[in-house]
Amino acid sequence: MRTPFESAVAERASDRIAMARATLGGGSLDLLSVRGLTRRFPAHFHDTFALGVVDHGTHLLRTRRGEWLAVAGDVVALAPGEVHAVEPVTAGGYGYAMLYPVVGLLEPLVGILGFRSPAFADPDIARHLRAAHRRLRGEPGPRDGESLLIDAARLLVERHARKGSDATDLDDDTIAAVGRARAMIEDRFTERLSLDAIAVACDHSPMLMIRKFRQVTGMTPYAYMLQLRVNLAQRLLHEGQSVLDVARHCGFSDQSHLARSFKRVIGIPPGRYGAARTRAMGER
Repeated sequence: MRTPFESAVAERASDRIAMARATLGGGSLDLLSVRGLTRRFPAHFHDTFALGVVDHGTHLLRTRRGEWLAVAGDVVALAPGEVHAVEPVTAGGYGYAMLYPVVGLLEPLVGILGFRSPAFADPDIARHLRAAHRRLRGEPGPRDGESLLIDAARLLVERHARKGSDATDLDDDTIAAVGRARAMIEDRFTERLSLDAIAVACDHSPMLMIRKFRQVTGMTPYAYMLQLRVNLAQRLLHEGQSVLDVARHCGFSDQSHLARSFKRVIGIPPGRYGAARTRAMGER
């Protein structure tokens, strides 16, 4: 009998972040459990959806569209590629349960631009997401995790989907220059690509390139490049590649560089993240 729960390495008592992996009919997704966390996560993005519920505490979500307080009971919903930063507000830290379905895994989410707010109160969706997280982690219940997650996705689209493009007050030249810079980075992010090379290609000075890039994306060109490397590292670790090979393939200078960058964004070291896949293969 197939179990949907594929655990990462056993959580130590001192750990505040636990990662696991669940298998659905159409693929797999990561599950994240955070408790009593007092650290901040700098501006970053995921190439999956990020859906979850705040369990305790309050944290600040900052995106290009503004700032939102996420309090206990709130739903957190971010579309792939949406840059966001997370900061604790309450002294005791914050905790949440998150699910990261890849694009195409949940049919109701296919083709949507995103959500009107990254944090909001909706008890129905929160209940479905909490139950889906528990079931996919292996806890028994009357409904399976996949159907609960699909129902949550359907409600998210019906009640909170964002329609149309985001309004922007940026000039066309800025948008075009940053578009060229992003395309260059996305094409060559595993190489030793310098800021000077990007700036020259866009006919800008390095400092102007940084300012315009941050205006449009919320990140510097270097941070954007590192994020693309981390996202690729996640996919390669899913496939079972070693941390050493992943560091080489993704353009990091060495394993330490990968480990620092990966933990800064994901919250756990790449070796521990990859262990979820290793153990899962052994349980099949």
